[in-house]
Amino acid sequence: MNHTQSNNEKTILGIAGAMRPLWKIGIPATAVLSALVAIGFAIALDGCSSNKDRKTNVSSSNVSSLISSNSNPGNLTSALPGNNLSEKKETPKKKTVVRPSTVGFSDSVYGVSFRYPRSYTMMTPDRAKLTESVERVPLNFIQPGGVTLATIALPDGNVTSLFKVSVNKDLSAQQCEQFQEPDGSDIAGNSPVDPDDSSIPAKISLRGSDYTRVETGTEQTDIRYYHHFDNGACYEFAMAVEESSDNTRAVDHFRLFDKLERIMASVKIKVEPVPAVTASVPEPTPEK
Repeated sequence: MNHTQSNNEKTILGIAGAMRPLWKIGIPATAVLSALVAIGFAIALDGCSSNKDRKTNVSSSNVSSLISSNSNPGNLTSALPGNNLSEKKETPKKKTVVRPSTVGFSDSVYGVSFRYPRSYTMMTPDRAKLTESVERVPLNFIQPGGVTLATIALPDGNVTSLFKVSVNKDLSAQQCEQFQEPDGSDIAGNSPVDPDDSSIPAKISLRGSDYTRVETGTEQTDIRYYHHFDNGACYEFAMAVEESSDNTRAVDHFRLFDKLERIMASVKIKVEPVPAVTASVPEPTPEK
């Protein structure tokens, strides 16, 4: 701007020098001064306008340069606050898988199934034979021939609760209603029979199925047996609560049996259809 003003001043002085002869020829000084001021003002405006245009051109050039250097939209996006692509993306949280509180057991040969709490342990027949608690819960069929399908146990300190499933295919429906213990002769000799005596076999219904129930036990073990006849076999379900010989604390047998009876309530026996029997009619004997 200073350089431009110097040029304008030189121009004005040159014009003033050129106008001096005009004063000599009689042109009024006032008119000459007015003309000089107008010319000087026009020259000053032109200089400022040119300087402003140059500044505008420079600013536009800088903006164009900035835009061209960031012609990639990704660069412009990354330059904005909160859009740093280098930041780590949040890893989605894994879904927590909730396991059911019960586990299912099913035997395809005899068609029996039930559910039991996951806290119980399923024991194979070989392992069950080595467990003293299971040995103290014997089969209670009226005749031998029964096999154990499953045994689950929950050891809890000095107390063990058991659920045991067995089958005997050598018994009839009438024999299935009887037990080795108590003996039938003992029941017959004990008259009159007390209906509230759980040691005497009694018929009950569970989930629409008929069972014969009896309760036995020793000083350390309480056992409840349930017999049901179906598919030509006698099913036995035994529930037991056993205390160790050195147990000194009180044990709530009713609470433990309540858990075992819930397992019993889940028992299902798949009934196999009885094959239809077609009667054969003998062919008539031809007459002689």
